[in-house]
Amino acid sequence: MRAVRVLRIALLTALIPLASCSDAFGIGTRPIGTWTIEEFNGDRIPALFDVNSFESTEIVADVFLIQSNGSYTNDYTFRITSNHGAVRLESYSDFGYWERSGSEYYLTDTRTGDIAVASVSGTRMVVQYRGDLYRYRRLAN
Repeated sequence: MRAVRVLRIALLTALIPLASCSDAFGIGTRPIGTWTIEEFNGDRIPALFDVNSFESTEIVADVFLIQSNGSYTNDYTFRITSNHGAVRLESYSDFGYWERSGSEYYLTDTRTGDIAVASVSGTRMVVQYRGDLYRYRRLAN
C-alpha cells in the first residue's frame, strides 16, 4: 500500500513540469521563453533586410524574451554596409506586452503601438510583422 502511494506521488511530481508548460491548446503552444531568429522571409540569418541607393541592411541577430507576466523584450542587430564598403552594426531593443486570441499571440510594442502576430508550435515560433515573416527557434530555458 505504501509503495503504491509513493509511486503515485512520484508520478504526480513528474507531471508538474508538463502541466506548467501546457494550456488549453496543448504543450508547446505557449510563447513563454527565449527565442532566436533563424530565418527572415525564408532566408537563413544573416539575411538581407533592406536595400536602398546608399546601403544594404542585414539582420544578423534577433532575440525575443517572452515572459509569463505578459511582457516581452526584443533585442536585434543589423549589419549595415554602405555602397563604399563601410560596415557598421546597429543594435536596438523593443519591449511591450503580449496577449492571446484563439491560437495566435499579439505582440504590441509599447513605444510605437505596432502589433506583430505570432504562432507557436513546439520549439518554433513564426512572427508576421508588416508583411514580413520571421521564424524563431526556442532556446533551452
